[in-house]
Amino acid sequence: MMETPSALNRRDFVKRASALTAALMLPRIPTFAGETDALGPVLPTRPLGNTGLNVTIYCVGGHHIGDKSDAVAQASLERSIELGVRFIDTAESYQRGKSETQIGRYLKPKHREHSVLLTKTQARDGETATRHIRESLERLRTDRIELYLMHSINTIEDVDRRLDGGVYDAILEAKKKGLIQHIGFSGHVTPEANNYLIEKQLPDLEFMLCPVNVADPSYKSFILDSLPVARKHGLGVLAMKSLAGGGLLGGKSVWGRLRGQERPKLVPNLVSVDEAHQFALSQPVASLVAGHDTVEQLEQNIELARTAPLMSEADRERLITKVAEIASRGMNEHYKG
Repeated sequence: MMETPSALNRRDFVKRASALTAALMLPRIPTFAGETDALGPVLPTRPLGNTGLNVTIYCVGGHHIGDKSDAVAQASLERSIELGVRFIDTAESYQRGKSETQIGRYLKPKHREHSVLLTKTQARDGETATRHIRESLERLRTDRIELYLMHSINTIEDVDRRLDGGVYDAILEAKKKGLIQHIGFSGHVTPEANNYLIEKQLPDLEFMLCPVNVADPSYKSFILDSLPVARKHGLGVLAMKSLAGGGLLGGKSVWGRLRGQERPKLVPNLVSVDEAHQFALSQPVASLVAGHDTVEQLEQNIELARTAPLMSEADRERLITKVAEIASRGMNEHYKG
């Protein structure tokens, strides 16, 4: 008799139980109590790998800044600073530079010196990467960028094309000039590409940004397959897509390989929004990079990061198992290839 998809999914999940256990038992990143700076109380912080930076455990996602009006973007940034966030994410590709422009405008003059900025390039050649760095500095109105990423690597071949094209060399050169301080990469399509880049042990590569959510362990998992590799090589990890880019909420996908297709709803049917964020923050990550639709939602996210206790290994495994059968179909994480 042919086995049903659900039976196959359960069997595959059981086969990967040892990897799941190992990933859940990765050592926690120490969390330091929030202090106070010239802007007020600061959220708790964690060290980002070997960079020497302690970053707030919540990072404002810049894509959700750039898609808002100037007034809402300003309110979001100012409110996040008031609530203790000192870590801001963006990218040159977000709204064709609008996100960087807004962040540069509203962090100046009083907030910039107390904030860690992260931005990214999707350049495929060194000349473009150099230009992107220069333009990002101009839009962000700053003379240096703390964290700079080779953004959204897709496949092993994509990694090779960018390296052969001189992208990493250009980023290294910018670091030598003091324009950027720390180099990382982001990848949300396949853990194989992330691991391939990590294993190259490139000079000065210090951190990774990747998906971390309750659905991830059941389908092409970064938690199971990439976080242990990053730790082995001393790379810090930043979490993104705690709601799977909206995929846990169900509804039609507006981008990615499942564009236009209906996705099953995991939140709130099986997992609450708070549990989803808490799960991500309970992994061995330095910070959660998360977006928001409203200032009120931003406030709720930050309050959760500030007050929610870390989930136990048993509670994390319970949530993963609860969503495994549906999540293993891959419909919720539309960005994975």
